[in-house]
Amino acid sequence: MNTGADSWPDFKSFMDRYAPARIPRYVASGLRRMYLGSAPTLAQVAAHYGEVSYRIWVTAMVEAIVRFAGLAGRFTTDLAVLADMILTRFPTLKVTEVMHFVYLCQCGDYESFYGNPSGRALLGLMTRYVRTDRERVLAAFRDDIRREADAAPRAALSPGEAAVVSEVLAAMEDPEFSERNGSWRCEPWACAMARAYFVDRTLATFPGDMTAAARRRWAQALPG
Repeated sequence: MNTGADSWPDFKSFMDRYAPARIPRYVASGLRRMYLGSAPTLAQVAAHYGEVSYRIWVTAMVEAIVRFAGLAGRFTTDLAVLADMILTRFPTLKVTEVMHFVYLCQCGDYESFYGNPSGRALLGLMTRYVRTDRERVLAAFRDDIRREADAAPRAALSPGEAAVVSEVLAAMEDPEFSERNGSWRCEPWACAMARAYFVDRTLATFPGDMTAAARRRWAQALPG
């Protein structure tokens, strides 16, 4: 899905495209598309369709987990509050990444949730997913991404792109954002990583979700 301003479908079409029932088809077509494709992030969905529509979509994903496990009567968390917390905690997750998380839950990869079906438990498992399973999937594609980036000519940042990088780094001065995503903006390679993630799209993982050692290795692998 192209996330340009003129390319968004209406919300019903969005719900159909990213419906829980379509999760097996997405997984079967390949994880590379789910993780590196053009699906929008949670923050983009909320910004474009509005918070109410965003909550409807996230609620559908959570209910898919709960109903599949037969836990509908035990899960009493306020879904609107949970959806807002997911957005605050994981704004850069693609909707297709969330769908893969739902798939992993349905397959029993996160069985601890079934013994404690609560919003707090689900948020904890999403954090675990971001740090483990998601990172492993992205790592599998990282070498391919780097080779493709090395083969492509590297143009200088345009004024607009430079403004994007500057805006992102400035936003990270917010203490709450720093606490949630670490202090990578202070590292020597912060601008390069911001460009790679937000402009070039050659860095698949949000820098704040990477370990300091992983960021250092990424920087050391840069050409020249």
